[in-house]
Amino acid sequence: MGRNYTRIKLELRNNKPVKKVIVFSLNVAVVAVGIYGLLFVCFSPSIGIFPESNFRLSPDSRLPKWFEIPNGYTRKDLTVEFYYYLSPLIWKNNFRAILLGPPPNYKKLDQKIGQSILHPAMVKKQNVYGGFNPYVYPMITIDTIDNTIEVIEQRRAEAILYVSDDPELKKAIN
Repeated sequence: MGRNYTRIKLELRNNKPVKKVIVFSLNVAVVAVGIYGLLFVCFSPSIGIFPESNFRLSPDSRLPKWFEIPNGYTRKDLTVEFYYYLSPLIWKNNFRAILLGPPPNYKKLDQKIGQSILHPAMVKKQNVYGGFNPYVYPMITIDTIDNTIEVIEQRRAEAILYVSDDPELKKAIN
């Protein structure tokens, strides 16, 4: 053992292990960038492989202001799907809204990407751990696309959302 230790000590003086450490550090950096790139692909709303949750807009709700009713369609023909993503702090956008045509094909007519944050009313409902207790409804978010803000409500434990026009909720975001 003494010889191996001495040998290593001599190699350190000749800077041989330093070259190995540098090569190892570069390999770790390449792997880290690759993993981060993969996470970007998987969790980015612009690519959208793994959404955290998804919802449909209620047929009773109006369309969000981000979408216009295309020619040849009525509101009853259309639905909107919302896909929310867990995103690291560097990604500003964390949700995607898709305007779909009527069944059975549900043709994609438009798609928008934006930012969703908790409504101030929801911040007050958070538990001591920063989450929410089960069945805390309505869940309310502020969803913004192209500087157009909508208040979105999930009224019950179901995958249905509503665009809210409640003046009290809108007043809290101004």
